[in-house]
Amino acid sequence: MLISPHGHDVDNFSSILPSQHGFKTSIERTHKLIAHISTLSQRLAESAIENIEPSKIGSVSTTAGLRKLIEIANADIDRICTQAAEFASDDHVDLVVRQQLATLIFDNAEMRKQLNAYTEGILMHTVERLDVHSANANRVDEVHLKPDVLL
Repeated sequence: MLISPHGHDVDNFSSILPSQHGFKTSIERTHKLIAHISTLSQRLAESAIENIEPSKIGSVSTTAGLRKLIEIANADIDRICTQAAEFASDDHVDLVVRQQLATLIFDNAEMRKQLNAYTEGILMHTVERLDVHSANANRVDEVHLKPDVLL
């Protein structure tokens, strides 16, 4: 019987390799899994409305522009959720693990959409108040420009 420097029976060494290879493969899969979920999570963070390219929207100072901004952000979130759902159906990963990781992405996406809805409400209110203020300022200017109105 031959003994390796690490104390393994060299005759049985071939039986040790497959289990170590399986362990290494499992760790590699775990790294890929975490990297994939991390990428989806990062893409969710990038879908925040402040990160959207202004050229895609036009003017955010109008209600239509604001709605377009929220629409684009929510569409990005939906695309990421679709990718998370595809990930959850991957047979190469333990069912419970992939469902839990996908659930984290879905929860994060739902919170982002909720934040978008709150932001839209606040910004819409602000835009509407600015529109009213601007309209009132224009009426005051018109009155001041017509001297015969005062006579």
